[in-house]
Amino acid sequence: MSHSQNSMGYMVVLCIILYIVGVSIYLFVKFVRKKLDEARDRRFQKEHQVNPMAEAAKEKPDEK
Repeated sequence: MSHSQNSMGYMVVLCIILYIVGVSIYLFVKFVRKKLDEARDRRFQKEHQVNPMAEAAKEKPDEK
């Protein structure tokens, strides 16, 4: 193998490794954002959860 073929092989391996690292970082960031969105949605639902019994109690005095 000549020097040019050797360095070209290293370049291909380096590109593949960089691609795998980049995709891994992208997937990790995507996973973290998804988990943060789910946590925010759960917190929002908990804060704005409507209690049906409280709604009924509010409506009854108005009807009288």
